[in-house]
Amino acid sequence: YYEQALAMQKRTQGERHPSLGATMQLLGGFHVRENRFQEARSWLKKASTILDETFGPAHFRTKATRVDLARIAEMEGDFVHCRDILETVPDEDSLFGSRILSQRAFCTLVAGDAPGALDGARAALALAQRYPEDPFGTLGPLNTVAAVTLRLGLVDESLAFSQDKIDLVTKEMGATHHDTIREHQQLADSLFRLGRTRQGAKEIDFALELAEASNPPDPRQLADILNLSAWYRHRGRDNRRALQEAERAFALATAADLEMPDVSHTLGEIEVLTGEYAAARGHCQQAADAFAEMGTPGSVLFVVVCLGDAELGLKNPEAALGLFKQASQLRAEGEDEDPLCRARVDFGLARALWEREGPSRRAVQHARAAEQALAGMQSNPAFGHLAKQHAAAVSRWLRTHRPPVSGKPGTPN
Repeated sequence: YYEQALAMQKRTQGERHPSLGATMQLLGGFHVRENRFQEARSWLKKASTILDETFGPAHFRTKATRVDLARIAEMEGDFVHCRDILETVPDEDSLFGSRILSQRAFCTLVAGDAPGALDGARAALALAQRYPEDPFGTLGPLNTVAAVTLRLGLVDESLAFSQDKIDLVTKEMGATHHDTIREHQQLADSLFRLGRTRQGAKEIDFALELAEASNPPDPRQLADILNLSAWYRHRGRDNRRALQEAERAFALATAADLEMPDVSHTLGEIEVLTGEYAAARGHCQQAADAFAEMGTPGSVLFVVVCLGDAELGLKNPEAALGLFKQASQLRAEGEDEDPLCRARVDFGLARALWEREGPSRRAVQHARAAEQALAGMQSNPAFGHLAKQHAAAVSRWLRTHRPPVSGKPGTPN
């Protein structure tokens, strides 16, 4: 339909008429919704040129076109480019302006500049609150400011924003609506990440209760909640319940024919801890294949580390070493330098090298590199407890694995 309209407009109005730009914008938006980003970007850039020339950068259609271009960058994981595009969009006193500010702040946060995102996130929320006739207009800004304050360690403020989100959606949609349940799930995730395990467990149990009471229950949401609960319970050393929940999540996803590689990954991680290494290898390989097909290398990275742990458990240090080297390469190619990931890769290399070569200075150096990476995370009040758990494992390993007295020191590879 849009392409037919374009052909007619070109014949009757010429190549630069503003109505042509508007149709190109609609066609680009259609391709965005269909996840055809290359076609969408091409049409939106043409639309942006025509609309900017005709109406200027402050016109609604010009802004909407740039916001669509930024959305493509965000969906492709290029948050720096997303932020840069949104910085070219003039501010405006409206709910639309609030959404732009919020999206810009979120992309700034994910691009690694949490302090730079804070003022924009707060401004977006303040602007949205000036339009109470649309209560959901504050939901996106609330989500962004909660994420930014959490990253900056402003924990109580972040949790207060999260509770505001729950109150808003509960009031507007009801307690058992899928959106309300999702907000409880997100709050539980934040509480677990903060090390507030009891509060997190209580919140995730409540989310599961609501999900099971919803009509009809959503199998994807149920599996997602169970997966989150299993992931954090296994970190809290409640491996028996974690395994039960992970197996139930996997069964739900399988029965509903859902592509949920996170569920397979969680089950594999727990199976490593419970010594079921062959099963862990199978589930992690399934997750790795799915993540690779989806084009999410950051997720593949953690699954490859889990596969390496499984191979070590199966007494295959050669295979494990290859996997940890692959993880090291994936980490080097990634834009987000996650110190927890770096520590897991280095500790995996340490154990694989020691198992393959015997006492090794290179292995000890990798373990010490992991220890150093984890030490840098422990000052973050939001994520320090995770670093402490991994640091304890590295410390125990270093106490029982001493470098050889003689021989040339190696260097981590």
